[in-house]
Amino acid sequence: MTADTLELLVNPQEPDVQVSLLPPDDPYVNRLAAPLLIPDERKRKLLWPQSPPPGAVTVGIDVVGTWRRRGPKVTVHPWVSLDARTVGQFEATVSELPVGTAEHEPSVSLDAD
Repeated sequence: MTADTLELLVNPQEPDVQVSLLPPDDPYVNRLAAPLLIPDERKRKLLWPQSPPPGAVTVGIDVVGTWRRRGPKVTVHPWVSLDARTVGQFEATVSELPVGTAEHEPSVSLDAD
């Protein structure tokens, strides 16, 4: 066993959870799979309202909220409590979106209802 392998066994690191901001028309969140993907009818109505639909927020394979963009600002409406590490991953994801300008960097805000 190498020293690197032993170090991982002694001090394991938590794996990064994949966070995503899926667009409204992403096939993963199609309405046909809605009852299986999002059992809570109230949450389904938040993801597929009558007005222009928001995008879906995922952590791993779970849909955990919705998101909308207005200019360089992305607002996340989580349905669950998000820890600081996950919020940091969302901020990193948003910083990579091509929505900023020279005057305004992309930003993310959480709006827990």
